[in-house]
Amino acid sequence: MFDKIIVILILMNNLISILTKTDCPQNEIIWSECRKYRKIPPKPISVRFEQCLSNRTNIVPGEIFSYTTEFEPKFDVDKLFMKIYVLGLRSIRLPLFRHQNLCLRPDIIECPIRSRIPTTLNINLRLPGETPQFNGTLRIVLIDGQNNKLLCYEMPFLIEKRNKESDQF
Repeated sequence: MFDKIIVILILMNNLISILTKTDCPQNEIIWSECRKYRKIPPKPISVRFEQCLSNRTNIVPGEIFSYTTEFEPKFDVDKLFMKIYVLGLRSIRLPLFRHQNLCLRPDIIECPIRSRIPTTLNINLRLPGETPQFNGTLRIVLIDGQNNKLLCYEMPFLIEKRNKESDQF
């Protein structure tokens, strides 16, 4: 009995390591299960990116940062929502930080997806000009219409020093 439990744990560990692999062959990533939620989706969603998100992205405060992601659902979904979190800002207090899709508390952006039709999502972010320089992570979480947290991906970024010519926020 004890041997069976150990074998099951080893198999589960191997399955998790396969699901969380984030290689970027040919600019394509399979969104893996987010360990935090411990929920395996029915089938994976194949996502194509303009670049591999494992590379650090530079964001300049006061300037608009745009990113385009194309979702290719591999299963039928009535509604798909996206939550965007910013990690690494807990110690920074900015009264005007909330803007567009980027905020300390997650915004929900409805992304209607018809059955298995590729959908393009545009993420436009703009940080206040007084945002200090720091390293952070942008976490994108996908949830379905029943508020089940399905998939997630984290994108590291570096907040650069503000350009003097950038507009005040």
